[in-house]
Amino acid sequence: MLMIVYAQEDSGCGNERYMTGVTGTFTSMNFDGETPYDSFADCRWNIDIPNSDKVVELSFSHFDVEGSARCQFDEVAVHDGGGAPSPILERLCGHHIPFPISSTGPSMYVTFISDSVIEWTGFEAHYRSRDEPISCEQPTYLCGNDESGYCAPSEERCDAKLHCIIDELGCPGNRDNCGQPAITPNTGSEVHTDIVNGETAIPHSWPWQASLHNSKFHACGASILNEKWVITAAHCVSLARDNVYIFDVVAGEHNLTDPAPSRQEYGLEKIIVHAEYNPVVMNNDIALLKIRGVINMTAEISEICLPAQGTGHQDGDEAWITGWGDSLGTADERALQQAKTYLIDTAACNDTESYNGAISTNMVCAGYLEGGIDACEGDDGGPLVREDPITKIWYLYGITSWGDGCALAMKPHVYTKVSNYVDWINQMMLANP
Repeated sequence: MLMIVYAQEDSGCGNERYMTGVTGTFTSMNFDGETPYDSFADCRWNIDIPNSDKVVELSFSHFDVEGSARCQFDEVAVHDGGGAPSPILERLCGHHIPFPISSTGPSMYVTFISDSVIEWTGFEAHYRSRDEPISCEQPTYLCGNDESGYCAPSEERCDAKLHCIIDELGCPGNRDNCGQPAITPNTGSEVHTDIVNGETAIPHSWPWQASLHNSKFHACGASILNEKWVITAAHCVSLARDNVYIFDVVAGEHNLTDPAPSRQEYGLEKIIVHAEYNPVVMNNDIALLKIRGVINMTAEISEICLPAQGTGHQDGDEAWITGWGDSLGTADERALQQAKTYLIDTAACNDTESYNGAISTNMVCAGYLEGGIDACEGDDGGPLVREDPITKIWYLYGITSWGDGCALAMKPHVYTKVSNYVDWINQMMLANP
């Protein structure tokens, strides 16, 4: 077998550029897990394993690279082949350890660049020679890992029988205890019911409420549907749907700057934005987030129920919104705020003095036409919930989507109407084990 021999040179990060063993390790410069990497990094590694019938698998034991929607500032780029012209397998940035990446042949090319600001602690990467990963095509799915697992038939998924360690996780349908908070929310008539004016919720009384963090900061709200799935607005994630590593879902929290013992943080495995999401008119503003790992349900963390497909409402029906959004200076936004609101007839919301026909059948307005009480920036993606007056079970009726300003007269907030998407939600859960 012809071996490629290189004149060794520095990668640009203080270690060897050319790597030809069956395994190897390389890092960003200054790497110790705490020291930031340098500005204007320009590093590259050529990996050529000696076995032509094997592929290269790249994994990371530490990863902390400035995150952005398209990794346009700092980036680790992984190429399928021996140099820059090779196709890019993935562009990586963020603070979660990426899933292993495999080439299609015995060569891989990796680059690392950084800009002039916000240097994080970098990465430690490991490669190895391995057999080509197992891949499954519909109507099958991978049960187990891609080295020793197998392709299981899709009809076995979510059939209430444990065929595989993952086949009953994240299945569609409401859980038995969904929509039933262990800690009762304060929804009495004495509540000063507005987010903008700052009614602080009883801690953990809305246990399905989650915070979606982008690059370690609160960006949007979200709602827990089950142990594997969280739901939010498409506009919260659409620009970065291919970069799960910059997001966290924070559950079990009340004050975002004072972590509670019940706080849990999860990375994402997958982002599913509705295929017909239109950011211009904000139609189909809905997205599902598949959690990396499994959400541990507790008294402070539990699921919200989904309504039946097509469930409607009457003008004036009561609903509640929650979030950590902008209070316009009237409350402590670090603590979860709540507001009682009322569903508004679509015809009234489409009035020329209101939204002038912009409200589609996939949206619902809620609030007060006189203004003063509303969701605001930072609440987006969070829940609009309704309580069944007989069963006392809470259902997710809306996802905070858009509005003209905050708390303005004739400009109530607009929510994605979840009951129009229950079939879609269930289909996505079932198709993405």
